[in-house]
Amino acid sequence: MNILKCLYNQRIPMRDGVQLSADIYFPEEEPPYYVLLIRTPYDSTSDLRINFNKFYTDKGYCVVLQDVRGRGDSDGIFSPWIQEENDSCDTIKWISKQSWCKDKSVAMTGGSYHGFVQWEAAKTSLPELKAIAPAVIGHDRFKDGMCINGIFCLIGYTWQMNCSGRSVQHHINTADERILSTLPIKDLDKAAGCNVSFYQESLKHPVADDYWQKTRLDNFYKNINIPVFITGGWYDKYAAGCFKNFMGIKKYGGETARKASRIIIGPWNHSTIFINSRHLGCIDFGKGRMLNPLELEEKWLAQWFKNENSKTTEEQKAVTIFLMGENTWREETDWPLPDTQYKKMFLASSGRANSLFGDGKLNWNMKSMSDKDTYIYNPENPVPALGSTATLSATPEDQRPVEKRDDVLVYTSEALKSPLEITGFVNLELYAASSAVDTDFFAKFCDVHPDGRSINLSEGIIRARFKEGLDREVMMQPGKVYLFKIEIGVTSILFKHGHRIRLEISSSCFPAYFRNLNTGEPFATGTKIKIAE
Repeated sequence: MNILKCLYNQRIPMRDGVQLSADIYFPEEEPPYYVLLIRTPYDSTSDLRINFNKFYTDKGYCVVLQDVRGRGDSDGIFSPWIQEENDSCDTIKWISKQSWCKDKSVAMTGGSYHGFVQWEAAKTSLPELKAIAPAVIGHDRFKDGMCINGIFCLIGYTWQMNCSGRSVQHHINTADERILSTLPIKDLDKAAGCNVSFYQESLKHPVADDYWQKTRLDNFYKNINIPVFITGGWYDKYAAGCFKNFMGIKKYGGETARKASRIIIGPWNHSTIFINSRHLGCIDFGKGRMLNPLELEEKWLAQWFKNENSKTTEEQKAVTIFLMGENTWREETDWPLPDTQYKKMFLASSGRANSLFGDGKLNWNMKSMSDKDTYIYNPENPVPALGSTATLSATPEDQRPVEKRDDVLVYTSEALKSPLEITGFVNLELYAASSAVDTDFFAKFCDVHPDGRSINLSEGIIRARFKEGLDREVMMQPGKVYLFKIEIGVTSILFKHGHRIRLEISSSCFPAYFRNLNTGEPFATGTKIKIAE
């Protein structure tokens, strides 16, 4: 068994004089080496991290694992997101000047915040950066990051509380509903026993202003001309964002980025992309799930970073996806899939679509105008989250406990007479009114098995005040009907013979998404609660 050779706590100076700490892991071979940089706000000494480092050193790479500013052994104050562009570039330049760095070249890898820092470096077109491999990270912090379409979500809040100190504060019970029910929202950090300056700063920006826009990747795809390997999971909140990044690079990136970039999406959530198991939640995805994306990532790096042509560009397809239901992997040339047929389904009822015991239908044709469906949303009795992608541990789960509630509208298709594949983005156009000036509309897309199990596939949410765009708040006129366009995520599923397609509509999914109090008060300081119809 090889023992990792390592230099610990190497000090790397930044342009402002602050020094960041890095542990440098070397392979058995003699230098120089191809260098992989991982920049982390988490525990750099965990078993998972050490095993990750060893995987790459065994392949001949040198791994530089750096604590980001203000975390671990690095100096400075942690100001997440805004600090990473300059610090990433300064670190890459320092590595490129070391005698053990081959060809003055660096690549980056890692998931979640590790992926964010890669995009921050790549958008600068730094010549020393040759490739990046970001996993489970989206393109817009206000749309699919700390917030989902402008709504604070549990995964974003938990992350900020856990990163409130110099090390990960796992002891903070951020998922305790007594804490999450605290009002006003601005006091949530204190309720969790913290005082988090960057949480308070984010609350000062309730719309998509420059605070959020300056790290939005849509603005920088044109700057990227290096190969990118994107990894994501169908049960991760960043799944749609991963595809949007891939599409943005293919459309706006430089020639090398367009030619060499690749994406793989499997039956994983945010935390399980590198865990080799066939099960997630209540679903057994079979032996076909047993694919290690890290192995694919390394083979891709060998080709595009180390220039080992193990597979020609013409043979290597850009998209690898796992088709759930059939439980098989397949390769595609592009995304959206070139042969996609876009289909519409229509909601119908006799005005009694409440719960799975109601008469809500999903039809392939609009047969006639249906009666309106109504429900009562009480913020003090929100619909509970069950397997939601807005958490770190999202899973496919039987949704019937949620669907039994009268404040959930349920629309179900007839049993399918033949298998049907749905692969791509799922969108909903919802015409709705409310007695409140502001409320949320939450939609969930499900696969109903012949035994009655209703398994969540994807979800989406919109806050009514953002109906005209995330950069402005416009309240509703009570009773007036508005069109709400809801993105219900992305999926790839084979609905088998006898299965049914289901759509849920409600106004909450708590604690995955912070509650709308229905009053139109400022999100951070609101305390009044109104029941809405």
